[in-house]
Amino acid sequence: MTLIYLTITLIALWLLGVSLMVFGLWRHYKKLTKGAKGEDLRKIWEEHLEKAKRAESRINELGVDLEKLKKEGDEHFQKIGVVRFNPFNETGGNQSFAVALLDGRGNGVVLSSLHGRGLTRVYAKPIKDFGPSGFELSEEEKNAVSIAKNA
Repeated sequence: MTLIYLTITLIALWLLGVSLMVFGLWRHYKKLTKGAKGEDLRKIWEEHLEKAKRAESRINELGVDLEKLKKEGDEHFQKIGVVRFNPFNETGGNQSFAVALLDGRGNGVVLSSLHGRGLTRVYAKPIKDFGPSGFELSEEEKNAVSIAKNA
């Protein structure tokens, strides 16, 4: 008699476990086919795979565009340094200045303006790799380049 009860209990537990597994699979199937109107699972998966392929293609295109923008961005002025100074001790305040305009690679120009009582002079000197390119830089110009480099 106890053998029969034990057998029935084991079968009931087994049926309960199988029922829970089937219920879990049914819920999972419902999630996968959510929004489908009478379509079979194969067609739904094919649509999802097609969407994934299109998304992957678009991501690759965006990656190419991003690399292009990074390269172009390195060529624009993005590092700027400004130094104001007084080159002539006998005149007023710091009206003269040096401005370094550099791209991401450290290439660009430093503009200097020397302001005196009767005139103002403006100079432009090329900068390559954060250093002078063919012209000697004044201390103020070197400071402006240094500020731009560390910007």
